[in-house]
Order: sequence, then C-alpha cells, then structure tokens
Amino acid sequence: MYYQLILHHAFSSIKVIFNIYPSYTEMIYNQEKRYTSHDLESMIKKFFGYSIPLNDIHNLILGAPKNVFNIKYDHHGNLKNAKYMNSKEIWEIQYIEYYNTPTVFPKKIKLFHKKDFINIKIYRWIY
Repeated sequence: MYYQLILHHAFSSIKVIFNIYPSYTEMIYNQEKRYTSHDLESMIKKFFGYSIPLNDIHNLILGAPKNVFNIKYDHHGNLKNAKYMNSKEIWEIQYIEYYNTPTVFPKKIKLFHKKDFINIKIYRWIY
C-alpha cells in the first residue's frame, strides 16, 4: 500500500478509508462496502457530492503541492500556506504544524474553500 487516508464525518460515526496505491484507490465505506477507482477526486465527488483536491494528496502532504501560487514560508523555510488551483476552484492550504524530526514532515494541514474546510492530521510517518 502506498498510504492510507481516513475521513471522519464531524457529526456522525461515518468513517471512510481510502487505501491509495500508485495506480488506483480503494475506498472502504462503513467497514463493508468496497469500491475502486483511478481518480480519487471523482470517487469522492460521486459518492459524497464534494469536490476535494485529493488527486495530488501525496505531494500536498509532503509539503510540495503542484498548481500552487501565493506561496509563503515560515522562518525555518517550510511551506506555511499557499493557494491551490484545482478544477477551476481555488483552495487555500495552511500547514499548521510540522514534526520536529531530522526530516521535516507536516503534522497538521488545513484546506479551505469558501465556507468549507478539511483538517488533515498525519499521525505517523514511516520512512
């Protein structure tokens, strides 16, 4: 497996797991139903009605997203925030916290679009 993304709904017990591999994504909904797709964003749009910029999630989590502008860095040289263009929509990315390890990786990231926001928390890095 490449990596795993778990989405929790803020007001219910719904949990959706995405196992993301290099060539496809597997979605496990409510620990029972399984779906696969080559396009993570289309899968989320189809099942949940949201357009979330996750096809480039790997680069976003590493702090090196593509299609960004208005980039700002913190005093350590780490990405602090940027604007992200996705399917004609502009999202703001904020890198809230980084792990303090020899290799600096993000710990908390927030994505904002209009009134919507997504919190991304990375619990561990395996390297």
